Amino acid sequence: MSSAGTPTLHLGLNQWLPNDKPERVDFNSDNKKIDAFFNSKANLTSANFTVLKRGGYGVWDAGNLPVETGTFTPYLYGETASGTITYTHQLGWYYRIGKYIGIWIRFRVASIITAPSGGLSIRGLPFVVSATGYANVLNLSHTTVLSDRSYVTQGMIYDASRIILSKGSRWDNLVLGNNLTSNWELNGSGFYLTT
Repeated sequence: MSSAGTPTLHLGLNQWLPNDKPERVDFNSDNKKIDAFFNSKANLTSANFTVLKRGGYGVWDAGNLPVETGTFTPYLYGETASGTITYTHQLGWYYRIGKYIGIWIRFRVASIITAPSGGLSIRGLPFVVSATGYANVLNLSHTTVLSDRSYVTQGMIYDASRIILSKGSRWDNLVLGNNLTSNWELNGSGFYLTT
């Protein structure tokens, strides 16, 4: 006996009314519909979905949505002379969803053995950067003052392997390595796209 109530909208399952007397065949019929529904979803690929995109980059990677977390070891680097720096804190965490990489970085300089020079950048990123050209990717929550009495305000992608540090809203107002001091600290987080 099928139910006298209106079947469910999507799967057409029985909806029993108080006076209905369901039989085993009715339950078996509903179970087959549920099983067929889940079987049709068992082998989903990106072809079954609208691929999420941002700036032409898909989130899906060969039909999968990779989600991954981990740590990395970022380091400060002078673009003219790299310098030799020791750290009290040198931490990096990442969260990857498809091609989007979320990062959180924390540095505290213990000592400067050889001073870096030129623009100061962050290297050691967990994944290669796909889009370059001075896109702001690092929002800084805390930095201490540099020797020239200025603060780092943002980090921008420069090329596939580094984030350059800037003292203003312009990419060319670089933080210079020779302004780095012992006990200098930076905390920041941001997102970028990988290949």
